[in-house]
Amino acid sequence: MEVVLRFLVMPISLVASITFCVLMWISVRKWPQIAPTCAVLAVVGCVAVAACIAVSVWPGVATLNQKWPLLYGIFYRVCFLIGPPAVATLLIIDAVKKKKGKAAALVLPSAACFLMCAVFLLGDIFVYEAAFGPS
Repeated sequence: MEVVLRFLVMPISLVASITFCVLMWISVRKWPQIAPTCAVLAVVGCVAVAACIAVSVWPGVATLNQKWPLLYGIFYRVCFLIGPPAVATLLIIDAVKKKKGKAAALVLPSAACFLMCAVFLLGDIFVYEAAFGPS
C-alpha cells in the first residue's frame, strides 16, 4: 500500500521540482547577490543529507529510532525535505554563473531534483520499515 502511495506522489514531486527550479533560476538571475548564500546553504544541506544517510546505515535506523527517536526523526525529516532542492540549487547556481543555456539551468536541475525526490520517497519506505517493522 505504501509503495502505491509513494508512486501516486511522484507526479506531485515532478511538478514541485520543476516549479522550484524555475523559481530558483529566476531568483538567482534577478538577484545574483543571493547566489553565494544559497550555495553555502545548499552545501550545508548536502552535507546534512550525507550525514543522515551515513547514520541511517550505521548504526542503523532501528538503533537510532530506539535511542533518540525524536532527534533522529526530526533530523531525518529535515534531510528528507532539503535534499532534493539542495542538489538542484547547486546545479542552478553553477549554470547561472557559467552562463549555460536553459537546458543546463532548468532541465538538468529539475531532473536531478525529481530523481532525488524519487530516491527519498522510495527510501522512506525502507527507513520506516527498519524503524517500525513491516506494515
